[in-house]
Amino acid sequence: MQAHLAEDFHDHNRPAGFGDEASDRDVLVMLLTALAAAFPDGRYTIERLTPVGTDEALLYRRFSGTAFLGAVAAGARVDFAGTDLSAAGSGAFTAQRHVEDLLTLTGQPRPHHTGS
Repeated sequence: MQAHLAEDFHDHNRPAGFGDEASDRDVLVMLLTALAAAFPDGRYTIERLTPVGTDEALLYRRFSGTAFLGAVAAGARVDFAGTDLSAAGSGAFTAQRHVEDLLTLTGQPRPHHTGS
């Protein structure tokens, strides 16, 4: 992932709480790494990808996965949508704006039960 982000990558919707010393690039890599650890079977599904101008793309995506043992609500399934507007140049992503459906996510995760 990091190889696809420009050194000066800018996240216009950077989450709070990471301090000024971490770059937007480092924060995104940290978040995606944590998500992968918490949801090892996690899967991003691209629902729609639309070019915008010559250097941007609008991406509608969905994430689903099962919480890993030791994570909050281990065994719980999550499923939420997001939208990204990403800019690219010189072979790497240079910036993004994004929105996740966090209201849906806050109602999750609930443990996944099988059987009766």
